[in-house]
Amino acid sequence: MAPVEWGSDQRLTVLLIGTDAGYGRRGARADSIMVVTVDLRDGYVALFGIPRNTGDLPLSGDTARALGTDLYPGMISDLYEEALDHPELAPEGGNPGAVVLRDAASELLGIPIHHYAVVDMGGFVDLVDAFGGIKINVKERIWVRLSPPTPGEDFRVYDIRPGVQKLDGHEALAFARSRTGSNDYERMRRQRCVIMALLTQNGTAELA
Repeated sequence: MAPVEWGSDQRLTVLLIGTDAGYGRRGARADSIMVVTVDLRDGYVALFGIPRNTGDLPLSGDTARALGTDLYPGMISDLYEEALDHPELAPEGGNPGAVVLRDAASELLGIPIHHYAVVDMGGFVDLVDAFGGIKINVKERIWVRLSPPTPGEDFRVYDIRPGVQKLDGHEALAFARSRTGSNDYERMRRQRCVIMALLTQNGTAELA
């Protein structure tokens, strides 16, 4: 395993990508994009969400040559999917979509991003369940019907009520993905809440 690298300022920064890849779905867009940075001296963690509809992204080097443009006109979520068709952009066998998004996010925010992590819908469910679920203080009712994240499952309706709730992997996915009655920015707030719940696991995460 390669050593984990971080900056000279003792800060480790990682791009977290949640894709909408799942059973019966075509393609894989970057549905959730967040930058998490950890101060290794005191353990302080900060999260920053990048809207999936962010566009006009500057490209350079190999990415610009592979995609034939210095400025990507589409959404950053689509940039991930398009870059997957160019394995040469990840010559060491990594995920080319994640490599391109990491570099684009680094350029966009003006900070070094050392690593990336990618999870699809089924992987997200497994991750939350491996933690034994997460505790969330739900502010507003979430009612949504979602496609199955893994083979052998059916479409399912989720009804998550306000109050402190212990969510399993499927319920956490519904909480994080739903846009019913809301918008991308409300969804991003819920996604940050889920990530903080996974990072802490010693309290109840709330929307910030």
